[in-house]
This record gives sequence, C-alpha cells and structure tokens, in this order.
Amino acid sequence: MKNEAIRAALQDLSPDEETARRVKNAVLSRPAAKTKTAPVKILAPLAACLAVALLVLCLPQFSTESERTDSGEKLIFYRGSQALSDKSLAFVPVTRALTAEESEALFASLPVQEATGAFDEKTGAIRWAQAVYSETEIFLGVPGDLPLDTVIVGEEKTSQINGTAVTAGRLLTERNSRGERNVIYYASFEKDGAACYLECGGAQAQGDTLRRQITDAVDALTKAALPSLASLTY
Repeated sequence: MKNEAIRAALQDLSPDEETARRVKNAVLSRPAAKTKTAPVKILAPLAACLAVALLVLCLPQFSTESERTDSGEKLIFYRGSQALSDKSLAFVPVTRALTAEESEALFASLPVQEATGAFDEKTGAIRWAQAVYSETEIFLGVPGDLPLDTVIVGEEKTSQINGTAVTAGRLLTERNSRGERNVIYYASFEKDGAACYLECGGAQAQGDTLRRQITDAVDALTKAALPSLASLTY
C-alpha cells in the first residue's frame, strides 16, 4: 500500500507531455556550465611538479665529482668559479732548471718534466718550484708566494688525503664556437711548511682521465715527506 501511494503521488507531480517538452527544450538551449573543481586538489600536484622543475633548473651548473686514491680515500672536487688577481711579488725571482735529484726530492718521485726553481735574487733562497706531470702543472713553494695570477675559487671544503687537508675543485668553461667545453681540475694543500697547488685541464671528454691523473699526483705528494725548501738555493 505504501509503495502504491508513493507512485500515485509521483504521477500527480508529473507534468503533461507539452510541459515536459518545453522544459526539455529550455534545458538543452542553455550554454554548458563550467565545472568547478576543488583548487587544492588540482594545484597541489601542479605545485609539486613546479617544485621539481625549479629544483632541476636551480641545480648547480658544475656538479661535484670525486675520485678515490689507491688507498681508498676520496678526493672531492667541488664546483668552482674563476677569479683574476693582480698579484705583485715582494722579490725579484731568478730561475734555473732543477737537477734530477732536486726534482725527485721535491715532487715525491713523480716523473715530472720541465722542473724549474724560482729563487730570491737577494738571498738565493728558493721561493717556489714548478713542474709538469703529464697534463698536471704543479707549484710547490713558500705559502703565499706561489705566482698564480689566475685563481680558481670555489666552495671552501676539504678532503683528508693521507692525513692532509686538501681543497679541490672543478671548473667547466663556456662552450667554444664548436660547442665544446674544457674542464679544469685543481687542488691545493699545505704540508711540512710548504704550499702546493696543482692544476690539470683539457677537453671535457677527457675529464675522467684528467681527474684520475691529478688525484694520483695529490696522493703521491701528500704521502711523501716534503723536503725543507731552505735546503735549495740558487
């Protein structure tokens, strides 16, 4: 009985065919309504995607790299930038080629080439020695006296290599006209009263080889007991 009463009530509310047709036409003639959506539910994933995109765009241009020594210690190369310095020396240097014995003592038996010493003209004391190990240029001398007119600076963080704090970095140059880039690896440390700076550069495609080479040089120099610079004179 209850169901029949409800059905009868619904029939009483139903419009006749003409009214139903007019209502239907009126509804169909209206422009489609824009569906409103909850902004939080849509913007949240968009914001997440935007954050990821910004993170990718804001990553450092020069990535941090590392290389392990033969003993397993990690030398970290932090991204760097280049800065020019106008350094004037407080003495007049005179130079001479180093003997094989002097090179071996200074550069930890590395097979260096073109080893040259720069000496104070007045006192005859050595101020720095310069040599080339494959593609790596090495300066070894009195702290503060190394003749670096172009200084590559970066994040001041160090790695412990054979008990010596070594600051190392990596500089990637702008592309040349052929779209190629060069990479420069550098490292510096002080040990036994002497300062040492190493720099190794070449085509970016050779980066793994260059990084391995300068790491080997750092490893050898930090393992050795550097001789007193006072023992070398002009």
